Amino acid sequence: MLLFNIPDSTSALDLDRLMEEYGTSLLRLCYMYLKDYHLAQDAVQETFVKVYLKYSSFRAESSEKTWITRIAMNVCRDMMRKRSYKERGEEIPEYLAAEPGTGPEDEALEQDKNTALLVAVQQLPEIYRETLLLYYYEDLKADQIAKIQHTARSTVNVRLKRGRDMLRAALGDESL
Repeated sequence: MLLFNIPDSTSALDLDRLMEEYGTSLLRLCYMYLKDYHLAQDAVQETFVKVYLKYSSFRAESSEKTWITRIAMNVCRDMMRKRSYKERGEEIPEYLAAEPGTGPEDEALEQDKNTALLVAVQQLPEIYRETLLLYYYEDLKADQIAKIQHTARSTVNVRLKRGRDMLRAALGDESL
């Protein structure tokens, strides 16, 4: 006995395309949200399961990317509400690497800057962190972010400005 409707084979082809197109950026977004690579992988996998099951109900009121990003963010929020997430220890990101071809000293300095920025972003209040991640890491425009967050475009712009200001204060850097 099946408990859910399995979409037809054309949905599987769409899912392959969606995974190819959005998989890496969703993994990056989920990692930034959850601060744990393995949880981020689980979140992306769960996102694509939900997309697969609900793709036929996609109404195209926004872009596919916006719709899938919203699902991923909701999955991340659900994971963060779980007790096991709240009880885990903090993890320092180790995957940040400098551009290939630079010297070891340059790589170490670049990795330190990236780590400091990542830590500062992760310490922002959720609404600013989410807005900055969508804007800078997902390359979404303010209008698309407004649809995802169900807010006005001006609200998104204010959150971006305040988030940048908080990062500047945390890092003591005027170049942001």
